[in-house]
Amino acid sequence: MEQRKEALYTAFGELLYAVSMVDGEVQLEEAKKIATLIKDFPGAKDIEWSFEYEFDHKKTVEEAYQSALNVCKWYGPSEDYDFLFKILQEVSQANPTMNAKEKALINRFRTDLQEYFSTLQ
Repeated sequence: MEQRKEALYTAFGELLYAVSMVDGEVQLEEAKKIATLIKDFPGAKDIEWSFEYEFDHKKTVEEAYQSALNVCKWYGPSEDYDFLFKILQEVSQANPTMNAKEKALINRFRTDLQEYFSTLQ
């Protein structure tokens, strides 16, 4: 896999971590859901590695968010974002007590990315 794609998938792991941590801790249901959703995805190993790295190093939600956003901006438009937003949505719903913070972070990322890409056109 090319390095640019690996970087993009690593960013996906960072963002999944940020969404999972925004309520203060990664829920077991969220971690299981992530593993299930990405298992057949070409970048699954990069996503898993990144998620675990962020968790092990106790990155803040904002640090992980900004890092993921910067990589996605650098990478540019990609069809893989559809997959990312699909799994983000499903992970945020893994826990029945999904909170507004998760939804807000996903929406913020989508908006930040869309606004950035619209300035390039």
